[in-house]
Amino acid sequence: MNLEIIEEIRDVIENRKENPKKDSYVNQLLKNEDKILEKIGEESTELIISTKNLNQENKKQEFIHEAADLLFHTILLCQSQNIDFNEVLKELQKRRK
Repeated sequence: MNLEIIEEIRDVIENRKENPKKDSYVNQLLKNEDKILEKIGEESTELIISTKNLNQENKKQEFIHEAADLLFHTILLCQSQNIDFNEVLKELQKRRK
């Protein structure tokens, strides 16, 4: 597994910023910073709840889904603020040393 998917997501977000599409979910969020922040809060809460439910049967996929949602919206937030998500990844690398 590599991080190519992160690059693909970043590329889609940048493309939507430069070439907006009317019915694009990404564009709808990019128009309103508060909506992005609401989604971060919502997805964080859903990830917390799914973590608490992991001991229940068949809840692993729900956790994975919510973690992916939070990561997507975090990447979107970074890109909306003109912060390259690679900078976040570099920070993680620095912390490992």
